[in-house]
Amino acid sequence: MRDLRLGVFDVLIGINLLREGLDIPECALVGILDADKEGFLRSETSLIQTIGRAARNIDSKVILYADKETKSIKKAIQETDRRRAIQLAYNKNIRLMQRLLKKKLVMC
Repeated sequence: MRDLRLGVFDVLIGINLLREGLDIPECALVGILDADKEGFLRSETSLIQTIGRAARNIDSKVILYADKETKSIKKAIQETDRRRAIQLAYNKNIRLMQRLLKKKLVMC
């Protein structure tokens, strides 16, 4: 993780570990393979959590690789759009300019 944030690596591949709880502002792209395979790891909640890994970077993108749009995919996209609209309206209301979050790197 440290080397990713330092730019040593530019790709991090994870299975379930990266779904929630990690805040990596440098993350610019999240790809979700087999997004249409309904189940625990591809539920609406899981998709939203995984999509959220890219939420701290203003230039980030999320790609859902799927053969068909499932209910979970549709709901996750709708929820992401809903949250984005709220955030953009709030930012406009308080005249907040979006910028890249710079998170301090702690050396161990």
